Amino acid sequence: MGATVLIADRDKMECQGTKWFLSRSSAAIDAVYTSSCEQESIELMDNLQPDIIVMEIEMFSDESIKRIYALGERPDIQFICTTAEATFELAMKAVKIGAADLLLKPHTPARLYASIKKSLNKLSSPPRQNSHSHNKNSLGNDLFSYAKLFGRNMEPLPTGCLISYIPGDKKAVFSTAEQLQSFYSPEKINMLPLSGKVLVYLPKKTKQEWEKEANQFLHFWEEKNDTPLSCIICENTAPPLKTLKALYKESEDMAEMVFYQGQRKVLSFHEPVKWKTYDPFLSPAEQRKWIDMLNQQDLTAIKEVLYSGFLKIREPYPSPNIIRTKLTSILAQIRRFMHLFNLTKGTIETQYEATYETILNRPVLYSIVQELYIFIQNVFEEAHLKEKQLIFDAVEHAVFYLERNYWNSELKLEDAANSVKRNPSYLSHLFKEKTGLSFRKKLLNIRLQEARRLLAETPLTIKEITVLCGFREASYFSRCFHQQFGVSPSAYRLSKGAISQSPSQNKNHINT
Repeated sequence: MGATVLIADRDKMECQGTKWFLSRSSAAIDAVYTSSCEQESIELMDNLQPDIIVMEIEMFSDESIKRIYALGERPDIQFICTTAEATFELAMKAVKIGAADLLLKPHTPARLYASIKKSLNKLSSPPRQNSHSHNKNSLGNDLFSYAKLFGRNMEPLPTGCLISYIPGDKKAVFSTAEQLQSFYSPEKINMLPLSGKVLVYLPKKTKQEWEKEANQFLHFWEEKNDTPLSCIICENTAPPLKTLKALYKESEDMAEMVFYQGQRKVLSFHEPVKWKTYDPFLSPAEQRKWIDMLNQQDLTAIKEVLYSGFLKIREPYPSPNIIRTKLTSILAQIRRFMHLFNLTKGTIETQYEATYETILNRPVLYSIVQELYIFIQNVFEEAHLKEKQLIFDAVEHAVFYLERNYWNSELKLEDAANSVKRNPSYLSHLFKEKTGLSFRKKLLNIRLQEARRLLAETPLTIKEITVLCGFREASYFSRCFHQQFGVSPSAYRLSKGAISQSPSQNKNHINT
């Protein structure tokens, strides 16, 4: 007597196609029922009590899963779960109901048929004692399974290696899995497709053999696909051997090395990656340098800073997320420059948003830096056009002018007005309207902020700082500083732990 099968899937075409395929197969199946409705599926499970249930996990609510779980206690019912994405939550639902297999869509008919044949064999086997306990953990009985990856299993894997095959496009995961099945024989491969990658576990071999197989598949892939593929080999050879979950977590860090090494490569690791500590934000000195390079539209200097600062990084590497943060800090300075020329609309704004997404999501650092540099070129071209048309923000431009020339004690409103081609009285009016400060007050604030930085970060004397910040007299500087910050320059320096040097030392420091 043959088995009864229920196909429960929201895709009606999927249901009909599977029914047609099974009805023409040689498997011992008497009847195949289909349902694309959650409630109807539950009723069919209760009334028909089919031998094998192929169910799409996303179709069922948590409440329905609880009802299905009761059926999982019976040894005469086999569950095969399908899902469009193997997330932790969905995989745990499959574990909870004791699924015999979890198929990632779109799966091939052959893959489903193999799973059903396996379930039929289990149904024909003598019943085991404590069937509920067995059924609940059936997904974890295999060497390499979603249950061991997402569950609480503490059993180590045998000696071998975990390979992560990571396509450049997440949509290519299904194709990667299918081509891996073609490349390896079914008896030879332990494979888990996930969102964004496919995991393969290979038995004990030499490192050279693992790398050779990975390179062979890489060539096999590139003959058929344009999408780049990366292979990450994580060894599990030294005792104590690791669990699948622990090995997977290590491989996640290792996969981040694609950021530095590039795609279309096989990267092999025998120990966990250790990231270098690195400040992700621009220092005050770096901010000033970027302001100057952008104001001067110095592409040569910008290219040198980007290439030497990011493309010449060597091991130990900082975490890629830290580098991405650093690059967004640079993009913030570029954004400020864009505001200066009112470049926040149209095509250049679209390019800015695309560059931001590139920094956050592009998998390879070299490509990110290239895109950022090209974007800066485009910004400068747009700024040049705006400057010709005199369509830029006069106040922002004047503030940049003050930040570059605050050291000049002779600096006047007329100088700033000439730099932006505006009438001094009109610029003064714009300053007050936009910043809430007069031109003189804004200039004073810039000078005092720079003085505070020099007091905290340098050994310069109060007199030297007075001159460098554009003040004519030290007494006037001290009075303004006290009014602004509530303490004298000397007291502020002491509070920051700065140590003054002798006048002769200061002189040497300045001349160096």
